[in-house]
Amino acid sequence: MEKSMKIIEKKQKRRSKKRILVLVPAFAVIALFVLPFSAMVLLYENTFGKRIYAPERISHSVEEFEGLTRTKHTFSSDKGQQIVGYLYQRDGVEYKGAAVLAHGFGSGGHRSYLAAVDFLVRNGYITFAYDVTGNDESSGKSVRGLPQGVIDLDHAITYAEGLDEFKGLPVVLFGHSWGGYSVSNVLRYHPEVKAAAVLSGFNRSTDLVESYARKMFGDFVKYLMAYEGLYERLKFGKYAANTALESFANSSMPVIVVQGSVDNIVPAEYGYDKWYKAYGDSERFEFLWVEGKGHGDVLFESGPSTGQTQQTKDQGNALLNILTSKQSSNNSSSNGSSNSSIKSSSNNSSNSSGKGLSRVNEYVGMRVIEFFDRYCAQ
Repeated sequence: MEKSMKIIEKKQKRRSKKRILVLVPAFAVIALFVLPFSAMVLLYENTFGKRIYAPERISHSVEEFEGLTRTKHTFSSDKGQQIVGYLYQRDGVEYKGAAVLAHGFGSGGHRSYLAAVDFLVRNGYITFAYDVTGNDESSGKSVRGLPQGVIDLDHAITYAEGLDEFKGLPVVLFGHSWGGYSVSNVLRYHPEVKAAAVLSGFNRSTDLVESYARKMFGDFVKYLMAYEGLYERLKFGKYAANTALESFANSSMPVIVVQGSVDNIVPAEYGYDKWYKAYGDSERFEFLWVEGKGHGDVLFESGPSTGQTQQTKDQGNALLNILTSKQSSNNSSSNGSSNSSIKSSSNNSSNSSGKGLSRVNEYVGMRVIEFFDRYCAQ
């Protein structure tokens, strides 16, 4: 009997050891992968799993830009969602090219960029601008994630190139912030495009979130970003795997890159610095470093006595609130200098509702237009 009990005890010990050998790795997998991955998914969906509408303060209408007209268009994106865009033009303008404009993240759709749209049109570029999935007029339960911007831009370019008004005109791309990321990453899919302008852009989809998460988690953020990258790969496939550097390498398109020196939304290390290191000596790249300007200052100009327009503040705050999962009614934008050789897209007055009417930073605008002109004339 005693011998039998010892045999049973030995078997039980062996089973216990086996359980431990199984449970320890299982707990390790849960602790090192399942829990952090689940946490990242929750954080990601809390950030991007919602629709975004442009606050009234920065949502402009075409009527605010005298002489600017628009025609509504609708096209399908990757999941069949309907994307709403508008073709903007003016009477009496001799067009040198056709532009597709990709808007930034956090301030709704393209209506907060109408000053930039009007600037392009006034200076000879008929412009197609649209709202990305989950923004303003476009359908979709949510924004889904940053790679969606590349997907929708890919479809927008194809759609716009089929318009009668685009026929015979060289096509250029213009993107700011999220739009800059989208433009730089879509180049490999559209070799027919003549030139691109990337303002305040970032290299890969995880960069924008990382720039904010680093402030909260420090260097530990690199560990978290690995899980975000994996989730995006599962959700968006090839579009999530892309980087601007790879897109540049797989394209011969000329690109002008614009960066504000004090941009704390997308610091230079996440885009400009990497691209300058790789292509600073390339003839097809032009790099414009704007001293003393922030994330929106490279695009929108300040009033005569303030460092930032209210629109610049509003757009920046909106982006910050979304990335940090807060809600606020405020948002942000920027400053700039002027050059009389480029036509201003608006005056410095306000409309009857008290909403500030933003102006494009004409110094940067001039450089972009000159860059476009150079390659569209070839």
